[in-house]
Amino acid sequence: MDARLVPGIILATLLASAWLACSVNPSPVGLAGDAADLGLLDGSWVGSYQSPESGRSGEIAFSFDAERGEASGYVLMKPAKKPVPFGYMGDWGAEQRAAGDVRLTIDLVEVEGSSVQGRLTRYTDPDCGCSLCTRFEGRVEGDSIRGTFTTLHLDSGREEAGEWAVGRRSP
Repeated sequence: MDARLVPGIILATLLASAWLACSVNPSPVGLAGDAADLGLLDGSWVGSYQSPESGRSGEIAFSFDAERGEASGYVLMKPAKKPVPFGYMGDWGAEQRAAGDVRLTIDLVEVEGSSVQGRLTRYTDPDCGCSLCTRFEGRVEGDSIRGTFTTLHLDSGREEAGEWAVGRRSP
């Protein structure tokens, strides 16, 4: 198979199977990038994010099987009154939601060299009831990825920034 077709096939497969996702399993993630660059993401990744501007923090879980071309992941947004310490590396698959937690879907991850960028599926802020769109970027450095994100309030145009970090749990 032509290696240039692999990212398109991966993305089409993930999108076609998106309807299979349910609330207890990580959601399928769309991928873009060549096979070698995507291979940098092979394994299970866990970590956290924080935004001093919004007062929010939460957990991140992402998994990619390069051999099968399958990715899944989510972000668990915690209420501002229940922060997650930045640098927290929870257990993959041990999502434990508490009152006020909101599960967000990682929609797309693009990789070019060691640069990673992507977005979350649009979601509703539980405090203001407004629609939000979050984009992120980062850099893969061995078994860690660190980066920043920007959340746009679609109703007002206000932006909030933050940082995120994940570590690889398994190859």
